[in-house]
Amino acid sequence: MAETKNAKPKSRVTRQNVAATAIECFRRYGLHRTSMNDIADAFGVSRQTLYRLFDSRSALLEYIATQRVELLTRNLAKYLAKYERLPDALVDGMAHSIKLGREDELLAEIVRQEGDEHFTTFLFGGTKEVQAAMLEAWQPLLRRARDEGQLADDVTDIQIIEWLSNVGAFLNTRPDYVEEDHRRILRQFVLPSLRI
Repeated sequence: MAETKNAKPKSRVTRQNVAATAIECFRRYGLHRTSMNDIADAFGVSRQTLYRLFDSRSALLEYIATQRVELLTRNLAKYLAKYERLPDALVDGMAHSIKLGREDELLAEIVRQEGDEHFTTFLFGGTKEVQAAMLEAWQPLLRRARDEGQLADDVTDIQIIEWLSNVGAFLNTRPDYVEEDHRRILRQFVLPSLRI
């Protein structure tokens, strides 16, 4: 698919720069049709150099997906900053987060195209970096709720983040669910599960 083979790399050979070139290739050729050869050619390096940075196409896609989820989570943190009460933040924040995730066409396509066990694990659990970003986004509200006695002592913040990630992933994989469905499920099932 690649049009020409460059003699020198377009820029310094880093994971970030290769990922940016991969995204360009995905936009040009489509995610499914873009090969590691296409990306190496577009960046101006050998396939071997590319594989030193990413040991597989799945690893490259996970890197790109992680970056995109981290960006969404930073935006979520800004969105959550306006909330005083955890129940309101959980319903509105999760619904907003799902909406942002669905609007990121490349992220949605990566998850949909890959669909293997590795990406199912990623979708439901994320990476350590994604989990840390989620914890950072939610922790101010969780601390406040804990200080006010709204959360049970036997549930950790990390467990709450894991639960919210799983619920968000489930809701995101249901194309028949719209925002109203998300809010209903969050109010009826997620809030009570956290004893809020």
